[in-house]
Amino acid sequence: MLFPESVVTLLEPWSRLYGSSTPLSVAITFAHLSAMMVGGGIALSADRAVLRTDRHASAAARTTIAQVVSDAHRPVLFALGTSAVSGLLQFAADAETLASSRVFWVKAGLLVLLIVNGLVMRREERAVLRDAGDSESFGSLRARAFSSVMLWLGITLAGVGLMQG
Repeated sequence: MLFPESVVTLLEPWSRLYGSSTPLSVAITFAHLSAMMVGGGIALSADRAVLRTDRHASAAARTTIAQVVSDAHRPVLFALGTSAVSGLLQFAADAETLASSRVFWVKAGLLVLLIVNGLVMRREERAVLRDAGDSESFGSLRARAFSSVMLWLGITLAGVGLMQG
């Protein structure tokens, strides 16, 4: 797949700046990786808490864990936003190459799935909180937590694949 020449031409000044400025490329790469590390770390920690909570735990315990997940969403969303902006800047610096990369599009697709999973997870955590720790709602939250772990790991794998060329 060839990226439209007009877009490549439009992005050329950014591509030249990014390619010629080591401090700029290091700062953007750092923002991208540190946001993924911090956001993923917080998310995985919350996911782990959900997955470690037995389905037969008390309603109070399930409610507490749902609150932990709820509290994690704001910093995770901020980190995902930072990672998305820095990722778009990296894409813009080498759009012609990345647009034809299957690994890039897999990573982008996994990111979309992670965001959708997060939105569904947010609905499930609210249901657990609203229903005072209902076990059925918590079971749905557990499924979303497992999906979250798999998606974060898949995005990390795809990112490594991009780095390998």
